[in-house]
Amino acid sequence: MQGLARDLVAGSLSGTVATLAMSGLMLTGQRAGLLGKQPPRKISDAMLDRLFGREPGEQPRRWMTAVVHLGIGAGAGGLHQVGRRMAARPQPAVLWGGAAGATLWALAYWVVAPVVGLLPPPDRDRPGRPQVMLASHVLWGALSAALGDRLARRRGRPHRQRLP
Repeated sequence: MQGLARDLVAGSLSGTVATLAMSGLMLTGQRAGLLGKQPPRKISDAMLDRLFGREPGEQPRRWMTAVVHLGIGAGAGGLHQVGRRMAARPQPAVLWGGAAGATLWALAYWVVAPVVGLLPPPDRDRPGRPQVMLASHVLWGALSAALGDRLARRRGRPHRQRLP
């Protein structure tokens, strides 16, 4: 159980750092006019609107967006690192992570966001947003896996160890 907790912590830390890098790519896409309102902002606005109506000002909305995005990145990073530990033959971190990031994007943008009414499916979304979001999720996954593996090795055990 201790190994599982360590993987969760290492993955959460690496997922948080990877989310910061992902946010940089998303900001670049937004400045290029490809994103409109960023998806993490859409999520946090919907949460705040349901909780408080339109009361919160811009600053609380920005803070909530950061908390939501970093929280999702940290949680997904923890699960991601545990998945790498459980895999019988995990691929190199960048390949594994890129594929995990693409899978997370597909689940979030083809299933969850349309079902809850936050975004249309990628094939009906604004031009450019699906591509920027897919690239940012692939970057997140690759970086999260690579950093998670480094943290796991730093703790004295290889990431390829299987759970008992």
